[in-house]
Amino acid sequence: MLPIRLWVTLHRLRRLLRDDGAVRRYEGKLDLDPNRVWTDVAALEDRLDRIDRASAEDHTRLIDAALRLYRGPLFHGDDEAWIVSRRDRLSGRFMLTIETRLTS
Repeated sequence: MLPIRLWVTLHRLRRLLRDDGAVRRYEGKLDLDPNRVWTDVAALEDRLDRIDRASAEDHTRLIDAALRLYRGPLFHGDDEAWIVSRRDRLSGRFMLTIETRLTS
């Protein structure tokens, strides 16, 4: 059973998204169904994955797409541990992928 505040927040989020299936509960965790909800973080990670697998002639197009998605640090100014670790990991991966592809 979810605590009442979490249940209310979850209900509001589902209503805002207009899709009860958009938020999933699995093994005691909640997440957004990537098949129903677009997020900039998931889109950026997808572009970075594509860059890693792409041929040289596709790099420029994919790097441009990644640059349009990456607007700077995730949740800049928020210092909660789970955000900081995700922000640092995504920022590091972004910089390494772009730097590696631009210098190769």
